[in-house]
Amino acid sequence: MKKRAPKGWVKISDFEESTGISAKTITAAIKRGYIPDNFADIVGTSATSPYYLNPQQAAVCWYKSLNSAHPNQRKVRNALAGYIKTFDKTCLLYTSPSPRDCS
Repeated sequence: MKKRAPKGWVKISDFEESTGISAKTITAAIKRGYIPDNFADIVGTSATSPYYLNPQQAAVCWYKSLNSAHPNQRKVRNALAGYIKTFDKTCLLYTSPSPRDCS
């Protein structure tokens, strides 16, 4: 249990809105270990304190742990895949020398 959410972490309700996956399903994934403890935790000291999670790390870990052949898991996996595509925009910089540089 943390006293304050780490930078970049969001409430489950925000993750639910971004992915379309219900808060109940997300909470179950945390409790079952699909989303590791280092990417999700309760923030606050009361019994009703909300879960927060690192959205990118949680989505990737959860996605990798799901069985694409299972019908119920496929739906969640597809939702996570769509969400992951929104932040997975790596840029490849081509740095090899051109033929001009070799003369």
